[in-house]
Amino acid sequence: MRPRLDALVDQLLAATADAPVTVIERLSCFFLATVLDDPPAPETGALFVDALAARGAAAAPALHALADLGPPAIARLAAEQVDGPRPAAPALTELRSIPLDDSEVIVVALQRPDEPWFFGHVIVEDEPDGPRLVTAGMGEAPAGHTPDDAIAEIAGDAATTFRPAEAEAGRRIVAGAAATRALGVGVGSETTAALPLIARSLGIAPAEVWGLSATGGPSKLIVEPPEDEAFGVVLQGLVGALEGETRERGGDALAPLALELLLEFKWAAGERDLGHWTTDDLAGLLLGALPRSELEPALARDLPGAFAEALGYLHDRGLLAGEPLPVLEETLIELGEELAATLARGRRSPRPPDRKRQAKAKRRATRQARRRNR
Repeated sequence: MRPRLDALVDQLLAATADAPVTVIERLSCFFLATVLDDPPAPETGALFVDALAARGAAAAPALHALADLGPPAIARLAAEQVDGPRPAAPALTELRSIPLDDSEVIVVALQRPDEPWFFGHVIVEDEPDGPRLVTAGMGEAPAGHTPDDAIAEIAGDAATTFRPAEAEAGRRIVAGAAATRALGVGVGSETTAALPLIARSLGIAPAEVWGLSATGGPSKLIVEPPEDEAFGVVLQGLVGALEGETRERGGDALAPLALELLLEFKWAAGERDLGHWTTDDLAGLLLGALPRSELEPALARDLPGAFAEALGYLHDRGLLAGEPLPVLEETLIELGEELAATLARGRRSPRPPDRKRQAKAKRRATRQARRRNR
């Protein structure tokens, strides 16, 4: 574990050398989120701080960032490793809310003296039991852009923006993070990294927004007892209900078959949590299992869309956990193209997950989520 942490520290220090303080903070939180999520062991955060401290003065800016923005235990450890005054917090120069159907984009603009201003957004959806966090992002504003320019770009066709009370914006972000954390829905390390910076600008303690995971926790679709008969009952119930809904309301006729393939793939892999899906899971199915199943190329072209509808069906019933649905949908588009190419070439050997493709899908899904009404 220590060699991996040392390598991550090398990457962090290289990426933050001579960078603005806000960039150092965001990347320090991003690397910490990555470390805490993989592997999810309690001691990894402390070991990451130790690895930073071993680099001496070069790591002081990153340790200051974690002392200010990390979860309580990590913040205490980081604060013990550095002396001297910490950088002043950036000023909140703009706060807007953009309502989009049943969701809301909370937009902030932050700036420190002698630094470019930074633009952040948090997307929350209104559910019957309260707000739920979808995604968040934070980045340096494009050259020449004003906060109004950025707000107009993200608002798109939305007719209304308004300035909410800071306390209300903070309450919705905290409540949305708590709901997402309780559901065990993965949000990605970028969201986890952006939230502490945005939260601090609204007077929210970092502890209120940490604890989110890139891959989420267990779903509500766990087969108990772990027996084939119990799995068959769950399979028939879900697939039968989707078949009925497809006939009644229309939809992709392949969706029930896709749902059956998804559930059987999980069960064959020895997993009882049938509702927890990640991009790696989908890569294993579309680039590993399906090419070995003598799948017709014509069917392969239509299946990725049917898989997306089947996952959406689970999502709508509160049965989907793991990475966010928009990320899975975008990944299926990429995987569908690879699957079709694989079958056209007649290749049968599976390919490993493409991390670059997964990262691209997550970035695209974050942008798409601004206007999404799931």
